Amino acid sequence: MDGDEFVVILEKDELKCYEELFEQFQEINGKDNDALPAEIKVFVAYGVAVYNKLIHKSYQDVFEEADEKMYRNKIQMKQGEKGHFM
Repeated sequence: MDGDEFVVILEKDELKCYEELFEQFQEINGKDNDALPAEIKVFVAYGVAVYNKLIHKSYQDVFEEADEKMYRNKIQMKQGEKGHFM
């Protein structure tokens, strides 16, 4: 990871509702953005990956999957599509 990227690690019960948690985050960010001038609005591209021992050999594999999904989400945002879970 580099630049302004960050990771959120969820476990057990939190993992079960990660879509709901992210939707709440987007809602809060959207409300805050509505009050800002266009030149300083904040947009968040994201990628979600869930560890699967059958697919991932290490935590790095999980990060790489999430990073690839974030990159695809960023492209969609630039094309004007609404972000969605990847």
